[in-house]
Parts: sequence; structure tokens; C-alpha cells
Amino acid sequence: MRNRWRRHRLPPTLLREVLPKNILMIGPTGVGKTEIARRLAKLTGAPFLKIEATKFTEVGFHGRDVDSIIRDLVEVSILNCKAQRKKRLKPKIDEAVEKALIRVLTASSPEQEPAFLQLLKSGQLEDVTVEIDVPVKDFDQGGNGREWLVDLKRAFAAKKERRKMTLAEARPVLEEIETEKLVGGDDVYKEAVKAVCA
Repeated sequence: MRNRWRRHRLPPTLLREVLPKNILMIGPTGVGKTEIARRLAKLTGAPFLKIEATKFTEVGFHGRDVDSIIRDLVEVSILNCKAQRKKRLKPKIDEAVEKALIRVLTASSPEQEPAFLQLLKSGQLEDVTVEIDVPVKDFDQGGNGREWLVDLKRAFAAKKERRKMTLAEARPVLEEIETEKLVGGDDVYKEAVKAVCA
């Protein structure tokens, strides 16, 4: 692991010269190979996916086919990248959710924003019923059932329906919407692919 970390710190010209660039673990079932790999992936922030594959996998004879394995790994990487960005941008997301809640509460009387903001921060409005536009996630019935995870923008952009809910229930919904606005973007996919290829 140390050698791999050192290899990644080299300039691109030398990077290709240093081998091995992969880690190979061999041992009988149950000795902990997968757990070690999972923990190493967590430590380094690398995407991790456990798949059963054989030498016939390429032609789809047994196990998963190579394309679907790589696609699934990229999906895991995208979710990792989004989770890391969400963690970094948590204060901005919280601020955006707060502003969205204030807009909903003061739609008819914007001049009362300061008073409502104080009540909101003190937690006195959690049981108040509000109406918000909730995105309807369009789950894909085909494929492996996880394609919708890759691009939540598609799911959110299509349909919205107005729903009544308490402020406490509306908060996580708005948090998800604001997170997608701040965290989503083409650079997430580039970063995810780079993490898979590293």
C-alpha cells in the first residue's frame, strides 16, 4: 500500500515506469481478502465493488460481463465522489435549505423573513405544514436497476408534484434537491472515472 501511495506521488513521466501498479491477493475462501481490500479502498477513498468473475466473463459465459462490471464500478465511484463533495459542501447545503424553507414559509409575505428565520433556527416551526414541489423519481425498470443512481438530475428534472408535509419532513427532501444542485455536474463524472482508472 505504501509503494502504491508513493507511486501516485511521482510525476506522470515516471509513473508509467514503476511497477507493479496493482495489488494481488491470493488465499483460500474466508481468510479475509475481501475485507482487507474493502478497508484499503476505504482508507484511500477508492471505489470498491465485489464481483464474481471468471475467465469466461468477457463473453458473458458465466458471471457478470466486463462492461457491466466497469459500469457498476463507475456508478460506485460517482456515488463516492458525490458523498465526498456533499461532506465538503455541508454548510452551503444547509444554508440553501434554510433559504428554501424561508421562501416557502414567507411566500405571501416576504417582509416577515427575519421573524420566520429566528423561529426556524429555534426549531419552533418543525410541525408547521407547508406545500413544496417534490421531484418524482422515475425509476428505470430495465438494466440492473441502479442506472437512476448515476444521474439524479434526469430523475429530478422530469416531473414534480406539489405535496403537503411538515417542515421536518420537507427538510430532507429540500436537502436532497439542493445537494444535487451543488454537488452534481459533469466534473463529478470526470473525477469518478479518474478514480476508477487510478
